[in-house]
Amino acid sequence: MSTAPSYTKELENYGIPGPSALRDLLTSSNNLPETIKEFQAANSIQLPSLKPVMKLLDLHNIRRTEYHELVVHELTDKILLKLRALGEKRTPDSVRKLERQLEKCFKLYKVPKIRPIVLETLKQLPKVADRYLKLIICDKEFYDSCAVTVRQQIWVKNDGLFLEAINPVIASYITEKDKIFLSIEKLQTNFFTCDTTKSRRQWPQVQELISMVGEREVLYERLMEIIRERYFEAGNTHYCSLRLELLMAAHDVNVEHVVKVDPCHDFAWCLDACVRDKHLDSQQTNKLKILLDTGKKSSTKVLADMAMIASDPHVVHFLCSMSIKVLRDNASSGAYLPREQNALQLLIKLIALGASGKNIITEQIPQQLVDPIIFTKFLPSFTMSMIEDIFRYELNKAPGLTITGNEFEFV
Repeated sequence: MSTAPSYTKELENYGIPGPSALRDLLTSSNNLPETIKEFQAANSIQLPSLKPVMKLLDLHNIRRTEYHELVVHELTDKILLKLRALGEKRTPDSVRKLERQLEKCFKLYKVPKIRPIVLETLKQLPKVADRYLKLIICDKEFYDSCAVTVRQQIWVKNDGLFLEAINPVIASYITEKDKIFLSIEKLQTNFFTCDTTKSRRQWPQVQELISMVGEREVLYERLMEIIRERYFEAGNTHYCSLRLELLMAAHDVNVEHVVKVDPCHDFAWCLDACVRDKHLDSQQTNKLKILLDTGKKSSTKVLADMAMIASDPHVVHFLCSMSIKVLRDNASSGAYLPREQNALQLLIKLIALGASGKNIITEQIPQQLVDPIIFTKFLPSFTMSMIEDIFRYELNKAPGLTITGNEFEFV
C-alpha cells in the first residue's frame, strides 16, 4: 500500500481533510455510500450551477479528479496574474495585500499545487519578512525554487549562501576563459580578437552574476571583494577581466545604484571605449590621466581595483599595441623624445599600474609606478632599434645595394 505524500499532513494540520481524515471517516462509518457522498459534497466546489455540468461530465466518463485538476490549474493561473499585477503597482496598498496573501498561503508551501502561488507572492514582495526568510533557508529545495530577488535578501544576511551561489558561476567563467586562452587550434581569430568588448560582457556567466547581484550594493561590493581576493590568491588575470566586464555589464543594463557605488566606473568606461575603438585620442588621454592621478590619492582598495582593470589581458594588449604604435609613428617623424610624449607616458604608467596589481592589493604600493630609466634609456634605445629597422627597410628597396649586418655595400 502506497503511503500518502508528506504534505498531506500539512493540509490536515490546517483543517483541510486529507487521506487520514478520510480513512478515519470510512473506518468509523456505518453507511459507507452515504459517508462518501457527504465527504464529496463537503469538499466539492459549492456552486449550484455546476450540478448539471457534473452530470454531463459523468456521462462522458470524465473523472472528477481530472475536472478538479483542471479547475486548480485555471485558478492558479488567474491568481498568479493577479499577484503579478499587484507586484507591478508597488503601492503601499498592493504591498499590504501581498503580505496578507503570503501570511495565508506560506504555511502550505510544501503542497505542490500551492507552492507556485507562494513563490510568486514572495517574488512580488519588495521586502520579505525575516521570519519567512529563516524558514526558506531551512528547506534547500524550496530555497532553490525561490526567485533570485528573494534569495538576494537572504544573501545580504548570509555570506555563506552567497558564496555557495556564486562560486560555481565564477569557476565556470575562469574555465571558459582558460579554454580560449590556451587553445592551440589554427583559427583566423585569437584570444584578443574572437570576441568584441560588448560580446564579452554578454557571456552567460557575467549576465548571471549581474542578475544575482541585482540592485543591491552590498552584494555588488561583496562580489568585487571576492574577485579581488581570488586574483590575489591565484594571480589569474581572468579575474581582472571579470572585474571589468561585470562593471560594464552593470553599466549596459543601467543598474544605477551599482554603477554609482563603484569608484572605478569612469576609469573602466573610458578604457573600455579605447579598447573597443582601438584608439586613444587627446581627450581620452587627459581624462585617463586625471582619473589615474585621482586614484593614486584615493584609498588602497580603489587603486587596487584600478590596477585590476588595467591588468585585464585585453586592456594590456591595447596599451602595449598603442605604445608600439606611438613609438613607431615617432620613429618615422623623429619629432619628440619618448619622455616628451604625454600619451606614451600615460600608456606606460597604465601598463605599470596593471603589473603592480597584486602588490597594491597587499598595500605594498610602489613609490613610483614607472622607473625614470624606462623613459630616459629603455624607450630611446627601443626607438633607435625601430629607426634602424626603418632605414634597413628603405635601403633594401634601393637598387644595387645589399645590407650585411649593419654595413651597406653597393654592387
